[in-house]
Amino acid sequence: MKLFGDLRALPAELQLIPGQLSDPIALQGNDTYRVRITPTDMVSRFGPIYSLVLSDAKGTALEQMNIGSDTTAVFPRFGVQAYVLSIEQAM
Repeated sequence: MKLFGDLRALPAELQLIPGQLSDPIALQGNDTYRVRITPTDMVSRFGPIYSLVLSDAKGTALEQMNIGSDTTAVFPRFGVQAYVLSIEQAM
């Protein structure tokens, strides 16, 4: 996953363990967040579907959305953008 807090800055690149909250990530030009990605439907006709949760540094969920692989999720209230690869591609 690539996580952006400011599109003018380099993204934070991370590998997540499905279902587990990440360590806190300080995004340049933004704030500190944690993320969790959980597979919800691995056999969708559109490809794998994941639940993506954006949390604050303490782990309190701020926003959640379902997202496909190779897709960009935007959390406009927080100025955060996430690009998600499928589990198979990330390995």
